[in-house]
Amino acid sequence: MKPLKLLMLEAANRGGGPLKTEPRKGYFNDAYRLVAPMVRGMIAVMANTHSLEEIKIFREDLSRALRSRTELHEISDRELLKICEQIRVLWQDLGGNGGKGYRKPTHKILDEWWRHYELSDSKRWIISYETRSFFPTEMNFRGLIATILFENRMHMKSCSNCKRYFFGRRRDSKYCMAPDCQLAYNNERQKKHGAIKKRVN
Repeated sequence: MKPLKLLMLEAANRGGGPLKTEPRKGYFNDAYRLVAPMVRGMIAVMANTHSLEEIKIFREDLSRALRSRTELHEISDRELLKICEQIRVLWQDLGGNGGKGYRKPTHKILDEWWRHYELSDSKRWIISYETRSFFPTEMNFRGLIATILFENRMHMKSCSNCKRYFFGRRRDSKYCMAPDCQLAYNNERQKKHGAIKKRVN
């Protein structure tokens, strides 16, 4: 994963002309679309990480997957485990409640993550004065997680079979993509289809 600032500047300068040092309107969205799938995958792994041993495995996988340094490289294993616990709290509250209001712990965690670094810290935030917008960098992973979780809240699910957290492809997804869970999903579909067939006959 290239640093977000580099991705945005590359996108802003694709059109030719004088070199731009600030992304124009729409480029935050482009950068988000480039980064979001990988970060969503990382968040799902973190949501299912419950021990310091699993944190060590996650860190090894992280160093193989990323070319650039992120905030996750700077924080301790215990702090990372705390973030994983907070992700689970957010997942249970944000996921699937249809935006009907969120509990106090959710507000507290999101607020803490978004305010963890000052907006004036250019290492942690990309600010576009032209579009009056800002976006967390890979060195502000808490802000990035908060942004992506909130943006994808309707797709945050807990698998009906294995109980693991996952991002559903659809809002009504009930099963993750693990082979056993897909088998359970197919069995459920066959039972429903069989019941409908019996009623029709």
